[in-house]
Amino acid sequence: MTARTTGTTIFSGGITDNDGRPKLAYAAVNQLMTELDRARYVGTWDTGDPNVAVQVFLNDGKPVVVAWKKVDHKDDPAVKPPTSAIGLPFAAAGAKVMDINGVELPATAGSAGLQLVVSGAPLYVTGGAGRVRLRIRCAACCRSRSRKRSPSWR
Repeated sequence: MTARTTGTTIFSGGITDNDGRPKLAYAAVNQLMTELDRARYVGTWDTGDPNVAVQVFLNDGKPVVVAWKKVDHKDDPAVKPPTSAIGLPFAAAGAKVMDINGVELPATAGSAGLQLVVSGAPLYVTGGAGRVRLRIRCAACCRSRSRKRSPSWR
């Protein structure tokens, strides 16, 4: 089923218009597919903030962390700010932070490791150095437990 609105055919999940031109979501879908191609879901990392989601994947044995703030356009920014600062427990050195459109952002070091400011648009984090201990909710068994990972963070 399609609907015609100002030259755009809306398919269920379509990311191009009638003429094949990409919609705004096109770059975001491309970034998602690029970063998580062949990735295996590991689990959810708990930031301590219920309004922030951090999902952990392994892609060819290398971790990919996806983080965003759970926001809605109807939220009152005075009550629920549109961004949150979080720290991930690995070094900023060598970390690669990409936004929803695949634009690389600076990796900022903080006292807790890599510092990120997350919004409603996901950030993808790869790279980094050293061993990492993440407290995740395991995808397979849905129990929270600490896992020591020593992937190649290159």
